[in-house]
Amino acid sequence: MTEQRARRAEAKAKRLAQQGEVAEVGHVLWEHHQTIYRTFDAYSTIGATSVSHMSGIAFKRFVEDCELSDNKSKFCQKAHIDQVFLMVNAAEVEKRAGGRSKEVDLAAQGGELGSEEVGACVDDDKGSLNRCEWLQCLVRIAVLKYVISKQIPDVSRAVDQLFVDKIIPLLGAQSTFDANDFRQQQCYNEKTDAVLLSHADSIRALFNGYAAADGVDMANRQASVLLSLSEWMQIMKHLELIDQEFTVREASLAFAWSRMRVVDEGDKKRSKAKLENLSCEDFFEALVHVSLMKALPTDEEVASSSAIDGGAWLLELKRNPADYLKWITANPASWETPPRQPVDRCVHMLITLIVRIIKQAVSKSDVSVDANLVLDKKEAVAFIKSKGGGGSKGK
Repeated sequence: MTEQRARRAEAKAKRLAQQGEVAEVGHVLWEHHQTIYRTFDAYSTIGATSVSHMSGIAFKRFVEDCELSDNKSKFCQKAHIDQVFLMVNAAEVEKRAGGRSKEVDLAAQGGELGSEEVGACVDDDKGSLNRCEWLQCLVRIAVLKYVISKQIPDVSRAVDQLFVDKIIPLLGAQSTFDANDFRQQQCYNEKTDAVLLSHADSIRALFNGYAAADGVDMANRQASVLLSLSEWMQIMKHLELIDQEFTVREASLAFAWSRMRVVDEGDKKRSKAKLENLSCEDFFEALVHVSLMKALPTDEEVASSSAIDGGAWLLELKRNPADYLKWITANPASWETPPRQPVDRCVHMLITLIVRIIKQAVSKSDVSVDANLVLDKKEAVAFIKSKGGGGSKGK
């Protein structure tokens, strides 16, 4: 068996050698593809306007977290990496009006890398990187860090070393999160499915109301089939779910982790729309994420009170901000730690809270004793309008 493995490894090495160094770099990147996907998802939520791009602020945070720059290095100081970002982010050619090309001089920051002629520096998605551009940055940083300094002779080994030495050991927990494991363990089980199905009408009413407010044209189909990041954040803010304990970053992560992968991110009509938005099924999953990041009461806490359900229990607690703050401080929730109760009960508590918040806002009366926990389309649209949102398409 060992001999067979050795022969296979040798044959693989020969194939890669025939394909050249570019193919070897591609092979290394594929070996680390799970880390690449998860890391990009995690950092794309920092200062996010679109989770398909990594902002300049997020890129700098990534570089700092993974300690990629070295002030003692002759070739890989912070200024060199900043210049790499600028060069990769610059458009190759300004297609409109026949723009003139501009020289980006990497040596100007103290390195000896020479200059590269690139296209006119046209702003590309407001100074952010898509995943392909981010990969270019990683390869260029590996060259700066290892190849030009003559520590490692070839680019593919340098890229691998960058992942093994710096990126993987220094990543935060958000970059190691496995969305598929989460789906298998927390979403795709009988109890969670039963809770989601029992509240399916309310969840769809909420999704349709907000998706119709702003949306994206997906191959000339109706925009209301998708929920954008801005619409998702509107929901979180309108429901007042974001506070000291459940942050904007966590809300963004719930959105990013709930999207499905696409084969071709460059397909603007379909794939990009799916990549940057949530379908209704994705929205169900996103709510499961929120239920595990948000402090919610247990069945025991609700049973020991006079509240009819978890939503009513939390609304009563929120009447006194000091008591609410004390409670969430004593009962923090995090996707990194096990919940205080089974996932299906967390999901139920969250949805009862959402429905009661909306019904109370629409009726402008105390609904804490109302046994009706079904949210309809009219109530969802009325709630959105009461918050100054859109939703006219949801009528």
